[in-house]
Amino acid sequence: MSFSKQKDYINSIEKNVITTFERDYFNYEKISNEDEVIEELIDYIIHNQCMFHFKVPLGEDFYPAKNSALNAMECLTMKYYNGTQNIMPRKIGDWIRHVIKCLDRLLIVYLFDIKEKGIDGQYFNHLKERDIYRTFEKLEGDLKIIGEKCNYIYTTRSELEHDLKTKVEGRIVFKKRSTKVLKRAYDSANRHLIDIFNILVPLYKEHFPEHCKK
Repeated sequence: MSFSKQKDYINSIEKNVITTFERDYFNYEKISNEDEVIEELIDYIIHNQCMFHFKVPLGEDFYPAKNSALNAMECLTMKYYNGTQNIMPRKIGDWIRHVIKCLDRLLIVYLFDIKEKGIDGQYFNHLKERDIYRTFEKLEGDLKIIGEKCNYIYTTRSELEHDLKTKVEGRIVFKKRSTKVLKRAYDSANRHLIDIFNILVPLYKEHFPEHCKK
């Protein structure tokens, strides 16, 4: 069903309540401006408008961050909506992976360009995501909280992706995750993401006030 037909269909439904998630899916089916997809992603997560333009502050990191944000938003389109949940269970792992890739770019820019601090890692050419988060954990206050919460999300992502068990009777057995378990992972990751963005976005605004939306 095309976007316009979906809109006509929803508007024609004779019922008093259309869920927020139905409206959200419908809105995300068509991104109006891909240069603002990072903002749209954050708006969706924090349930509020972040009121900031990320393109210029992110510099060359903008495009990788944008691509990850687009991939994350793709997980929320109508074709993955099953009528009862705001995301199909099989897309939850993809959602977490793409959101954290986008977030990583924002964290790196903050460390290097705003905080003017390098990332602690054993080998700079082989840095891992956890090296970013551990660097934040060594900072103080809200920045330490960002690092801790990113590590929680990273652990959740790893548990969803590394699904092999030990051999059983000579065969490798895969973990079977119920919809309830997947939904719990989605809700947990999003709770941490809300806290992270509610700390990180104001820091960007403080350093780049000229890029705040009016």
